[in-house]
Amino acid sequence: MLPLSAMNTLADEGDPDLSINEITFSDDSPTGGDTITITAEIANDGGSSGLISVTTNVSFYWDGNYIGEESITVPGSNTADAEMDWKAVGGSHTITVIVDEDEQIRESNEENNEENEDIDVAYPPILLLDDDNSSNNGGTRTETDGYYTNALDNMSTSIGYDVIRVDSGQNAPDYDTLSEYSLIIWVCGSDYQSGDTDITFTDEDKLNVADYLDGGGSLWAIGHDIMYDFNNADGDRYEGDFEYDYFGVSYIDHDRQSPAVAYGVDDDPISDGISYDTSPIMTDFGDDLNPRDGFEKVLSSNGDYNISTIRTEEDYKLVFMAIDFSSFSESSDRDEFMELVVEYLVEQLENDVALSRFNTPKDGYTVEPDATNTVNITVRNRGTEDQDSVQVSIDIRCLNNTYRHTDSET
Repeated sequence: MLPLSAMNTLADEGDPDLSINEITFSDDSPTGGDTITITAEIANDGGSSGLISVTTNVSFYWDGNYIGEESITVPGSNTADAEMDWKAVGGSHTITVIVDEDEQIRESNEENNEENEDIDVAYPPILLLDDDNSSNNGGTRTETDGYYTNALDNMSTSIGYDVIRVDSGQNAPDYDTLSEYSLIIWVCGSDYQSGDTDITFTDEDKLNVADYLDGGGSLWAIGHDIMYDFNNADGDRYEGDFEYDYFGVSYIDHDRQSPAVAYGVDDDPISDGISYDTSPIMTDFGDDLNPRDGFEKVLSSNGDYNISTIRTEEDYKLVFMAIDFSSFSESSDRDEFMELVVEYLVEQLENDVALSRFNTPKDGYTVEPDATNTVNITVRNRGTEDQDSVQVSIDIRCLNNTYRHTDSET
């Protein structure tokens, strides 16, 4: 004998059946950062009488990530639209719609309540990578990403950007994803290593950042304890240390705190004339840095002390801050600094085609003699104009000068 609760939930042939007729988008070809409306047409057969009206929730997801839900009423033998706004993210995605996900409605058929629709979203120039391990990452640190989105939204010239949040203790997106963006703003906030898995910049992240910068990408990295994760000792850094090779740090004095006023450097392309009051919103572990050759100081406490921000455009474009962007007290200062850094790091040319990377053969791979080996490379267009008839030439030489191969392809 079934309990009464189970008997009441058993479906009957006369119960209504909810289904999803179609999923459509207000824009079929959006760019990351655009807000589009997803519309799902929900059908209700009305049961055996055709007259049963149903009120239910409709849930929306992108690639398994929750977007939201809407409650709708669908008359019997009729349809109703459920709508949800989604801030699109660059890439190819699957939108999933589920009607009555919690199974609150007794239906004659529970197997037709979910549908998928794919959508391709163009990549915008900027990726805001939220890696501060705050509540919206599943962590406990201070949330800082809103300071960046507000400043990006307030730029005098609108520029598209994606927001991707890194789950607590996890790797950031892989190189293939990072390389789609001209600029990555990597937001680490107050996060630092406090366990085996809670690491701000993972080893995988370092490899991907190195490849991204070597491939021509631009990076603005912010975090006052990134250096602590790399090496918690004060002192010199050397070639072979990630922070020396890519962030340009030759010496670090940990936990000097943010200067009361962050001063710019005369004639610096970013900070000339800057004088910003600071008021950290978190426990302050700001560092004092010395830049290596090829890197320049951007912000300090008005001299060679407490250098908190450095930059380079020698081999790639990078700005590294060892104080937090949120520490600038005035929103107008944050807006100005965002504008200055983005202008420095993002140079959108009409024609900007570059060799991004070798896919095969991999570095260190042994090439067998007397065998055909395919060379596969990625060419990326970072400019604003479409490109065709791009010629790629290759010149392969043995280190002992016994063999040379040249070729080109358009």
